[in-house]
Amino acid sequence: MRDHTEALAAQLGCPVVYAMGNHDDRAAFRDVLLASVAAQAERDSRVRFALRSNVLNDPVDYVLTVPAGNDAGTLRVIVLDTSIPDIADDQGTVLGEQLAWLDALLAEPVEAGGDEAGAGADAAVSTVLVMHHPPVAPWQDRARLWHMHPDDAAWLTPVVRGRVRAILCGHVHLASFATFAGVPVSIAGAHSRNQDPLHARDLTYSWAANYGCNLVLLRGTAADADQVLITPALLAPVSSAD
Repeated sequence: MRDHTEALAAQLGCPVVYAMGNHDDRAAFRDVLLASVAAQAERDSRVRFALRSNVLNDPVDYVLTVPAGNDAGTLRVIVLDTSIPDIADDQGTVLGEQLAWLDALLAEPVEAGGDEAGAGADAAVSTVLVMHHPPVAPWQDRARLWHMHPDDAAWLTPVVRGRVRAILCGHVHLASFATFAGVPVSIAGAHSRNQDPLHARDLTYSWAANYGCNLVLLRGTAADADQVLITPALLAPVSSAD
């Protein structure tokens, strides 16, 4: 999967970011996927990478800042590790030290710029937050055992309100769209089994189909400088699980 993802990113000319999932091992993630993210910054002086903590078993939180290109400003992607190191616990969490780091990071000025020298003194900085667990309750009642703990989501609310352009997440295996603290939220579908939203809402039912992703476009228009367009994209009618 990493090879396919990075090959597509190279074709599109965009960076890759990875976030810890609920079944991932932090040490392995740091050794393989995080190393790939850091290598991007080493190859391109315009890309900036900063890790919150180097402690092996700490949550894997980092920020990647890249020029958006065509004098469009700067894209700052902040990745939060919402996983709990317990394979039996699918609910997400955000620790106090993570919130403090995120709050301080969002308070820092970011140098905006594009591909041209001197471009972007007036260019925009767009911040996107990426985390595995949605901060909003999903459609199915039973699936609410899987989203971020409500108390943690409440603590996250004032930190992101008015400071983040979009939140990207997944985990509940159902493509969905929401707002959280006034921020657009994209919940991507799965690359394996997906939930059926027309099944009984108090239960969950998944099937190996609708293998897809979400496309998220940040754009400015004459009427709306901070427009976010979220589009589900079907990659295959039957998933790779079959």
